[in-house]
Amino acid sequence: MKKRAIIIGVIAVAFGLTAYGFINDNRDDHSCEENPEHPHANFSENDYSDEIVANNKPDLFVTMANWSKYSITKTELQEVELISDIIPDYPVNWIFDYTSIEISSVCGGVCKVESNPTITLNSAQKELLNTVDISETIVITVKYKMKNDVTKVMEDQEMKVHFEVVPEVIAEYVGGYEQLFEDLKLDLEEEISSKELNLYWLMEVSFLVDAEGIIENVKLERSSGNKEADKLIVEWITKMPKWKPAEDVNGNTMPQKLQLMTGTDRC
Repeated sequence: MKKRAIIIGVIAVAFGLTAYGFINDNRDDHSCEENPEHPHANFSENDYSDEIVANNKPDLFVTMANWSKYSITKTELQEVELISDIIPDYPVNWIFDYTSIEISSVCGGVCKVESNPTITLNSAQKELLNTVDISETIVITVKYKMKNDVTKVMEDQEMKVHFEVVPEVIAEYVGGYEQLFEDLKLDLEEEISSKELNLYWLMEVSFLVDAEGIIENVKLERSSGNKEADKLIVEWITKMPKWKPAEDVNGNTMPQKLQLMTGTDRC
């Protein structure tokens, strides 16, 4: 009987973690910390051989690196009263014993953190949410206690959810994002393959779409490990045609920072 109870308890815990995948988020603890240096930031092409497997043409993988699992607009932030208003499918039915609820972000280049022991936001937390800039990240950390079904002991638990603040209408490549990915692959995949350019790691390039839709401030955020490949992709992004710019709640165009991630699939 005891063995059966343990098995049931383990199954219940596993199901709970699966149902709420945002628990134990593996990203940085909060957005106030500087991004840690990528483990391959100082990668040297000479560290690896440029040998290419015969007939192994790489597929170029392209996506937007800063597409968070969750996004929210400034208008939506102004309406938040409870944590459950901002976190989708928040488990209000099984979290009761709160230790703290922390909201953190970088506002105007300054790290801000506001805590509260209840599910209802206090005035300081609301003010923080209202001052977060577009393209910044908000991190909500919920610390609570829950009884272990097996040991019956109250244990400390933590839920961490990341949000990106986005414009009411996000900037868009002419033809849409799928067209962007197709165009980049069409223009560069063959060249990268023919020159035998290994992209050892997924590279990230940030850029700004200004209020006129013009691409500015293109910056290599994370190298692929191949300088020539990095240069090709950065140049391609720099020369992109005008985008449809982002818009605020009043329909006024505005700048938006985006980040593209690409690499070759060599699995």
